[in-house]
Parts: sequence; C-alpha cells; structure tokens
Amino acid sequence: MMNDNVELGSAALLRMGVDPVTSTPKQWRESTQWLKKQRPLVSGYYDQSYISHLENGDTWISQAYSGDIFKRTSRATRTSST
Repeated sequence: MMNDNVELGSAALLRMGVDPVTSTPKQWRESTQWLKKQRPLVSGYYDQSYISHLENGDTWISQAYSGDIFKRTSRATRTSST
C-alpha cells in the first residue's frame, strides 16, 4: 500500500463504505481502526519503491499509479527487445 496519508485514509474509508469526499473527521478517526486491523496483512507501506518490490517478486499485488506501471512496462519492453 502507498505510504501517503490521504491514500491510506481514503482506502480505509472506501472499505468502510464512506465516500472520502464527503467524509467527516470522525469517520477519518474511525478509519484508523480498520487500518490497524489490516496491518498484519500488509507487507509494507511504500513510496515509489513499490515498483522494485513488484519487479523483484517481493510483492505480488500492490496499490499503484497507472503512469508508474506504464513507464516501467514500457522500459522493460524496450530493454528486452535490444
């Protein structure tokens, strides 16, 4: 998962069925409980380093930005064709 506070909080709110845009401060506080419960299931909270963890096989699935994945896939395709 991303280590960005807004991304993490929004993921928890969505899991709770709450729209992050219309959420309240109380709901954000409640979302921390969900994040604490799921922590044992998460291998790490990453910044851009999640890409190398995916490439190395350390991580099988990750929250990701599509642009990052597109750039990495494009780079890998160019490298393997040379």
